[in-house]
Amino acid sequence: MTPEQAIVAILEALPSHSVTGKKRLQKLAFLLKLSGVDIEASFQIKTYGPFSQDIELACTMLSLFGDVEEKEVVIGYAGYLATEYSLTPDATKLEVELNEDSSELLLFLDKYPSVDLEVAATVAFFRKNESSIKDAISSTEKLKATKVNLRTLKSSEEIIARIGL
Repeated sequence: MTPEQAIVAILEALPSHSVTGKKRLQKLAFLLKLSGVDIEASFQIKTYGPFSQDIELACTMLSLFGDVEEKEVVIGYAGYLATEYSLTPDATKLEVELNEDSSELLLFLDKYPSVDLEVAATVAFFRKNESSIKDAISSTEKLKATKVNLRTLKSSEEIIARIGL
């Protein structure tokens, strides 16, 4: 599945047909790929966890062609701006549907705050490349010292177990 198809499939699978936050969309795509969905996007570790230039470019292209609307919204108590991605009413269907397990996974992931997805995706990224979960958590703590805590690690454990890593 192309990165464009993956984004549309993610947005179609969520009840709101939208995702708020560039990081959140990146983490959903990464975790979906780790679960076994064949997404033609490569991910590298960056400051905010796994990131794909392919996904970012696909968002831009979908927005330019009118399939996805990008708008800035205010979030959180501090009033930060975030990009909200949503399907437009006349979005071109890219002829891809997720299987039931993948759709259920996205609904499961959607209940977590973005910071939990960020930590879980980072642990999962390192877990793929390191010998133990302990080493993956240690690498994540070094990269995200302010975001790793008992709650985000518990969420990470649930998410990683759900994706089967």
